[in-house]
Amino acid sequence: MVAMNTNDRMILGVFTLALLLVAQVIFLLIPNELVLLHTHALRPFAYAAALIVIFEFAGRDMRPIPKKRITIMLAGFGAGFYCIGLLVCGLIFGFVGNRLVSGIALFFNHVWIYGTVVIFSEILRHKLIRSTKKNRRNLMAVLVTLVYTFAGLDVLRGFNNIGAADVFFGSILPALALNATLTYIAFRGALPALLLIRVAYTLIPVFLPVLPDVSGVAWSMIECVLLFITAVLYQCGMSDKRLAVRERRREKYRKKSVAGYIVLVSLAVFLIIFNLRVFSYYPAVVLTESMSGAIERGSVVFVKKLSPDDVRDYVKQGDVILFQYGQVEVMHRVIEFRYNAAGERVFITKGDANPNADVYPVEISQVLGISRAYIPYIGYPSVWLNIILR
Repeated sequence: MVAMNTNDRMILGVFTLALLLVAQVIFLLIPNELVLLHTHALRPFAYAAALIVIFEFAGRDMRPIPKKRITIMLAGFGAGFYCIGLLVCGLIFGFVGNRLVSGIALFFNHVWIYGTVVIFSEILRHKLIRSTKKNRRNLMAVLVTLVYTFAGLDVLRGFNNIGAADVFFGSILPALALNATLTYIAFRGALPALLLIRVAYTLIPVFLPVLPDVSGVAWSMIECVLLFITAVLYQCGMSDKRLAVRERRREKYRKKSVAGYIVLVSLAVFLIIFNLRVFSYYPAVVLTESMSGAIERGSVVFVKKLSPDDVRDYVKQGDVILFQYGQVEVMHRVIEFRYNAAGERVFITKGDANPNADVYPVEISQVLGISRAYIPYIGYPSVWLNIILR
């Protein structure tokens, strides 16, 4: 392997970024029938080829990363803030099913399309920044941020059908904020720190079965705020003065720290309150197989509370509702509307897996809520407990 000087490393980095630019330009210009070929083969190959080039000619950077463990911990906090942001927005605005999660085949398709690019691109980002000499590193950081931002703007293929404001605030601005934050972390951080942030902001929205019911532009602005908080946290956490203070405190309270217990207790209290149906959305477990084919037994369904007036306005034929039937709660689909002797609307319901409709119509006062999204199988402990206590 030939040793490279500063100018050669910079030229190599620019050449590598140019390879990614060419791959993205090709994607924006190819006809629609070739898009799948590009996303499944050409794009992962472009990042893999760029990695091979940079490692072959620049070699492995053996310089140690100062405070490596701290950088990973701070990135973990940043990823946690993102997950908390998802949860809080969902509780405030409601949840909606993720259209990207619709089967195991699509899941593995996303693993290949997004997962390989995420891993390859962050290894490459880290290598480009770390292998550049300090006097050229700022320039390389700017180039990496701009090229990576452009390489992730697949929305530009449909620019004519989307407003310029939506493209800028919904795609360009959050992509720029994410890549600027990741490049900033790459200056002093370890590779796992980059992967933690990138996985949180890129893969979690792809694989989660439910997402907050907010517009794309609104969520993009929320992401930018969360990224800013992450960058500030990282800067403050990596301050030499704060690191020294942290080390002294850790030595003093090493055996007395209760931070972990506080976090666990807070999480437990939140989950208890969530299950007590305090919020407008609450979880309900499907205990039977009456809805198999649509909602499997053991699924946790996110139910939106409905007042009687809401029931009249929101519930439509085909919706899955949760209603009180005697001493039990039932989750079935509305198949028909009727009116009782008092002229009040009632619902005829049926489990998707049942051969016949339910015997008794459901009155508005019996309706507890409407199903908005669900996560399969994670509610099986409740199913087993119900069997034991029956």
